[in-house]
Amino acid sequence: VFADKSAPLQLALCMSNGAFGAPIDKVKAELDRIRGFGVGLVAAHSHRPDTPFPAGHFGARGSGIADLANAGLLGPDLHLSHGNGLTDTELALLRDSGGMICATAMGEFPYKARGLPGSVHGRARAAGVAAGIGIDVGVALTADYFEHIRAAFWNLYLDPEGAAIASGYKSDDTLDFATRLGAKAIRLGYETGTITVGKRADLVLLRTDRFGFAMMGNLADRVVNFASLPDIDSVWMAGRAIKRDGQMIGVDWPRLKSRIESIQERVEAQVATISFT
Repeated sequence: VFADKSAPLQLALCMSNGAFGAPIDKVKAELDRIRGFGVGLVAAHSHRPDTPFPAGHFGARGSGIADLANAGLLGPDLHLSHGNGLTDTELALLRDSGGMICATAMGEFPYKARGLPGSVHGRARAAGVAAGIGIDVGVALTADYFEHIRAAFWNLYLDPEGAAIASGYKSDDTLDFATRLGAKAIRLGYETGTITVGKRADLVLLRTDRFGFAMMGNLADRVVNFASLPDIDSVWMAGRAIKRDGQMIGVDWPRLKSRIESIQERVEAQVATISFT
């Protein structure tokens, strides 16, 4: 299925949940097996345990970044989700090894209210770690990516390092973060993220005539502050048109929506039969 290394859809693999807290030799065996498939990206959730794991385990020190570093397991293919609470030292280890972070800024706002560290997005950027924007809890949060771009920007103000970045930020910088730096944060900066000769033609064309879409100010300001999914008129992926005039090409949305509703009803009925007692 993933034999074509130039196809827009590529295979990535995620470390098992059981890897965190496991003996480091077991983690090494798992990572060796994952990397043996030739994938370009290895994903993993990154958290700091309430109680450190025993020495020699993944998570014995902080989030476990140092444990991976000592075992020679960090690398430019490692892509961490969240990373809340990463220390300056851990961020430096990621930066020096070429690792990446996916910060789910909107979903991480409530962490502060629970006494947990907020999004690492700003601190990662300041430390020189490639950081992208993720969407967490898809069943509860909007899939409108423009909203998540704005959340990532506002998150900058939650930490001194991020606030320093935001103090000189322009909307062009925010768009750059969502495009060029976003591509870099999934190891695709050489292939997409900017409109450049030799890169893949991934393009999004927006309408700006919607009532409520600001009419004053430069275009970058208007896109960052007001754009939303309904404003996307056309999309090209690798030079192939997949959306025109606001409609997906070759997608029967009413039929697809009906199928989704049918699946939801079936799954809900099955869930109702489960007893946890």
